[in-house]
Amino acid sequence: MLKKILLFFLMVSMALIATPAIAKSLVLDYDQIHTIEGEVFLPLRQVAQFAGYIVQYAADEVTLTKKDNQLRFNRTDSTLVNNGHHLYLYSEPSLVSGILYAPKTFFEDHLRLGVKLNQGNVIISQLPETGAVLLNQRETFQDKYLDLQLQYPRLRGLDQKVETQLNSIIAEKVARIKTDAHKDEEDLLANLWSPNAKIEYYLNYLVKRNQGDLLSLVFEDYRYQGGAHGLTAKFAYNFNLKTGKQYFLEGLFSPGEDYVSLLNQKIEEQIRGDRHKSQNYNFDSIAPEQEFYFTNEALVICFQSYEIAAYAEGKPEFAIPLSQLEHVLSPELKELSGRNAVKK
Repeated sequence: MLKKILLFFLMVSMALIATPAIAKSLVLDYDQIHTIEGEVFLPLRQVAQFAGYIVQYAADEVTLTKKDNQLRFNRTDSTLVNNGHHLYLYSEPSLVSGILYAPKTFFEDHLRLGVKLNQGNVIISQLPETGAVLLNQRETFQDKYLDLQLQYPRLRGLDQKVETQLNSIIAEKVARIKTDAHKDEEDLLANLWSPNAKIEYYLNYLVKRNQGDLLSLVFEDYRYQGGAHGLTAKFAYNFNLKTGKQYFLEGLFSPGEDYVSLLNQKIEEQIRGDRHKSQNYNFDSIAPEQEFYFTNEALVICFQSYEIAAYAEGKPEFAIPLSQLEHVLSPELKELSGRNAVKK
């Protein structure tokens, strides 16, 4: 009997040893990545396979498949379809020595990976699949003078009251954009300056954080009403998925904290540390209601076009690690962002 018991434990031990461990992180040395115009690019196939995706190439089209998830993008025109959500990659993938590299933001925004840049390497980790279920909604309207294309998420899997409340906030914003578009078309028809004049309204979004009870959605609202170019406004929704609370910048910090001065200091440090930014940005101070969103590791402060730099500079953003803000965050935000688990 004793021999049988010993034999059983020996077989279990051998099975455990023989079973390959599931990798929780992937470490890349700096000679395995590329930096193009200051942006970090990672090897697409290697990182996607680490995340459990099957990668297939067909001419210029790349398809990534994982269970019911499918991402498809064209590497020459930067169009991307993520489970029916139509997007554009801001930075095109790059082919170097036969290896296709994609920008760091592609893996963060679309594969939901954590990417940490260290002094000697890059650590890529799989993030827990928690938070809300987001279903992409798409509405289009086109006639001779108006092109309206709207994409926005519908949240599922939450407490019914919270789900209804948050979906209503998003739906109200979408309704206002549609109203603005049709009013602009009426104004155009009343003052038609060219038979070829056309108004364009595009709304799209990215999920920047969807972990635990904290959801950050970043929207881009593009409007062209004539002229040299259209304008894109960026706005964000930061929601507590448990209570339905919407966060604004002031509410992230403990009462009495001079969060404006602190964030100004962090932004100024980043500008001074970058030669291009120090020469081209004209930053004075954030507004108390400045747009922001969360990633898994940072609070990101957003600026609109022309707000602190020329149009060609885009919409500047400054990521401030949450670890640098622990001492001023409200207890609620510490809990929500997971900072309570971090030793000071």
